[in-house]
Amino acid sequence: MIIATAGHVDHGKTTLVRALTGVDTDRLEEEQRRGLTIDLGFAYSDWLGQRWGFIDVPGHHRFIGNMLAGVAAIDVALLVVAADEGPMPQTREHLQILDLLGVEAAVVALTRSDLADDRTLARSRDAITELLASTCLAQAPIVVVCAPEGTGIDTLRQALSALSPRPSIRTESGFRLAIDRAFTVSGAGLVVTGTAHAGRVKPEDTLVVLPDNEAVRAKSVRALDRISSQGVAGERLALNLSGVHHSRVKRGQWLVAPELAHPQTRFDARLRLLPGVALRSGQDLHVHHGASHVMGRIVHIDGGQEAPRAHVIVREPLGVLHGDRFILRDGSGSHTLAGGRVLDPEPPRRGRSHPARLAELDALEAGEHAAIARAALVCRPLALDVAALAWKLNANPDDLIAALPGTAVDRSGGVTLRDAAAWRALADRIVDALTRFHAGQPQLAGMGFDEVLAVLEPRPAPSVLRAALRDLIRDARLARTATRFHLPDHRPRLDPADARRWQDLRPHLAEQPRQPPVVHDLARKLDLDPDDLTTLLGRIVHTGGLVRVARNRFLLPEAVAELAALTTIVAAANEGSFDARSFRDAAGIGRNLTIDLLEYFDRIGLTRRSGDLRRVVADPTDIFGESQGSSAAD
Repeated sequence: MIIATAGHVDHGKTTLVRALTGVDTDRLEEEQRRGLTIDLGFAYSDWLGQRWGFIDVPGHHRFIGNMLAGVAAIDVALLVVAADEGPMPQTREHLQILDLLGVEAAVVALTRSDLADDRTLARSRDAITELLASTCLAQAPIVVVCAPEGTGIDTLRQALSALSPRPSIRTESGFRLAIDRAFTVSGAGLVVTGTAHAGRVKPEDTLVVLPDNEAVRAKSVRALDRISSQGVAGERLALNLSGVHHSRVKRGQWLVAPELAHPQTRFDARLRLLPGVALRSGQDLHVHHGASHVMGRIVHIDGGQEAPRAHVIVREPLGVLHGDRFILRDGSGSHTLAGGRVLDPEPPRRGRSHPARLAELDALEAGEHAAIARAALVCRPLALDVAALAWKLNANPDDLIAALPGTAVDRSGGVTLRDAAAWRALADRIVDALTRFHAGQPQLAGMGFDEVLAVLEPRPAPSVLRAALRDLIRDARLARTATRFHLPDHRPRLDPADARRWQDLRPHLAEQPRQPPVVHDLARKLDLDPDDLTTLLGRIVHTGGLVRVARNRFLLPEAVAELAALTTIVAAANEGSFDARSFRDAAGIGRNLTIDLLEYFDRIGLTRRSGDLRRVVADPTDIFGESQGSSAAD
């Protein structure tokens, strides 16, 4: 059980924790000298057959950021109010924060009872009851204590023991921990602490530090200040890490399972504003999430003034997931304005007010995974990325697939769900487009990928179209010649004169298929006009007999397919990326042709260039097919 204190400065939070646990949580020299809690303090104790962890937060308004880091993932709040003073400004603000974060389990400790007479004590109790009435802590019991004398401490322990942890904590999800301390220990190295939001961790597990996406290894685990074989959601953990320099880890970062390593700079959320607060789109705000604190702004989506839905944009990446709570404070960091609950950690940049999108937000707000999956499929009927949805929800991908019976499951290059009716409709539109193309231009082999994409309305994502074309070829509804798609029975033909000239030309291009002569050299060799030859070769390209990779370079389709397949081999041999020299040496071709060919691969979406390196970003067989048959021009 993890308990965080809350309340106004000097109302006795630290003294009360010491009375409950025997531990002084003011660990800093300045705290001890000033008698003022500045940063988070921690204590652990065993009583009533249970292990308890306490997070003691500062009560001074200047340290509200530290308080927010301490209450981000707690089971129970211990609201401390001095009996002789009653609720004060930070009592109210801390209570507002607990309410906005949805902390429902709480006990109120009415401290310094020795300084209050019965009348004052009754007045303070009434004021607290009134203050709690409109919050989710309305049922919190009030216990009168005097910590230095030990009065009421046993009663307070009983009241805390009667509370249960939050039911929303999930131990079977991916691991997440909000780092609230990072320090080094002699002989051990880097240690981070925090409360685990979800999942479980064991020694030797690989984790990722967000937002920098640095992989680390958990060498050992301490749960509730004891060496443990594992740490689980809801426990305070200390993890000894290796794999990253201690200077790169600090409070506010997240430690997560690798599948959850997707930090974001924007997310959609439901907000709840404090009474009298109005937020305008674009105003500067402090965003507190977990133990992190960044600047951001909002854009309204819909909803009423007191509880709008908004698109939140932050200046630094956050490790947000669906269901996370956060707090918004004004641009100066002086006042709490609102709380929020993350609905979609990776929202679309367009169409935020589209009816289907609003329905998806409704489902995300309801929180039931099957309903969320169904709504997401409505928004993305042609390509619902299961891994992406599982990440957003921190859910098991197989559970999401099971929640959508009757959908088509595509497991090529990841798992994608497709609405069967929408997929059939897209396939029919592609076939109709090719039918119209052949009727208008029967002499041509077919349409290139970009041409097919351009005539479809609405236009699918390129990855969706590639998958649809692959399925159509598999089902024999389409065929492919080189990079041209066509109906299976379509046979383009050159006119007789061009066919005879192509029969003479082809052997010259096939002598060295990976490095055929450029147009001018071929024209000189055959005593032809270069412009006339270029025009003829262009007509042959349209029949599928050649591929034009540059202005003056034409290659046989089987040669281009071989060289495209070679990119994956070269990339694999060079840790996923390669430069022009590596490809030139592997292909055995000249530098100029290498550059022309790689730029052609960039244009058609096979490779993507970054500086001097390239990565293969598509399957060559999706572009050129498994093998090349004879062209219609042969």
